[in-house]
Amino acid sequence: MHSTQTIETPVDLPRNLTRLRAKAQAAGWTAATEAQPAYCALVLTALPASGETVLRCVWKSTAHGYRWDGAVLTVNGQKARDGIAWREVGTLVSTTLPARPDLSKYGERSASPVTAEVVSADIAATPAGKVPVMLRPWAKPTVPVTLYPSRFVGRDYVGADCLLITGGHDAAPDADPVLSALPADYLTSNAAYHEDLTAHAIEQGRSPAQGREFARWVISSDMLTFGVFDGAYAAWEQSLTCTKTARHAILTCTRMNGTALRLECGCGQRHPGRPWESATVWDDKGCHYLSLAAVPMDRIADLITRQGYRVTGEWSTYQPTDVIRRARVEPLPARPDPGSVDGWEYEGGACPGLEAAAHRVAPGRIIPPVQAAPRQQRRIPRSREWAARFLHGHHGTQETGSRPTTAPPHP
Repeated sequence: MHSTQTIETPVDLPRNLTRLRAKAQAAGWTAATEAQPAYCALVLTALPASGETVLRCVWKSTAHGYRWDGAVLTVNGQKARDGIAWREVGTLVSTTLPARPDLSKYGERSASPVTAEVVSADIAATPAGKVPVMLRPWAKPTVPVTLYPSRFVGRDYVGADCLLITGGHDAAPDADPVLSALPADYLTSNAAYHEDLTAHAIEQGRSPAQGREFARWVISSDMLTFGVFDGAYAAWEQSLTCTKTARHAILTCTRMNGTALRLECGCGQRHPGRPWESATVWDDKGCHYLSLAAVPMDRIADLITRQGYRVTGEWSTYQPTDVIRRARVEPLPARPDPGSVDGWEYEGGACPGLEAAAHRVAPGRIIPPVQAAPRQQRRIPRSREWAARFLHGHHGTQETGSRPTTAPPHP
């Protein structure tokens, strides 16, 4: 059995091994040479933040000297590629491997939601043919998915694969979308779909520009047409005049996600953001309501009022097996301007802006306001009368009630 020897200065080794070693060291790799009677190898090691990456290049000893025998790329102890040709090795070592960000730090208590820069760095550091950790749950979507930074950081951290989430109450507050995940062959198959939708809108009398707008609207929504575009076209026409005014309040409850409340627009479409997206309703202890029967409807009415609406209809009848209830809502009346007469009456007369105007009846003539009655002075108790006289300079013996009180001499 032959032992492996590591030598620092190559002697009687292939010339291309020496050139490759110098090139790899210039790119930041750590190089070591192994020599055995049957072969020699150049082991290149890189240590980015994602873990150890090893590129093992082998030359086989023959009767005519050393000949290239291929290279193997190993990442974190697992073989990533095998049988790499000589031309590809030069490309691999000439490029400095990008450092993958440490995603475990998002489990710290002071961690903030992931940013687009971190997502881009993680994608760039992922080897070709591999799926980044944060995108693994969304690797094979059936519809386009827009991903936002999630709130599962700090104490709520459950893993790097949950740092991105679709829009909803699990997304970080006021977070902007990071990227979109598309199904396989999405762009190829939707090119023809886009043309069919555009042609349908043109047949209805729309211009080509409006037809393309209709096609983009359908493709970006969750609407399924199954090749029949009449319903989608009617919904699109209705959305052109949508005022984003809610018509119904929708209350849903599942044992997995608890109770959630959202408002439904009058146009029938689901708009992004609140109040159109479901928001979780928590109880006083910060826990989920496990059934619709346990949800206090007065609390739901208050939540709807905060969104600028009020319930005008009865909630749909509830059965123990139901998971959804709805009620008709309407916008709250506009609050009167505090500087107007209606605002003065709305506030019960407490309108500072109208106090001076109430006394002005004509230009140049001002009626003085009514003077308030003077406040009645409070009577000093007999027990404190001596102190009052002392402070006002009345000295000597004074009669206070039924007993004399002698004031001390003035210093």
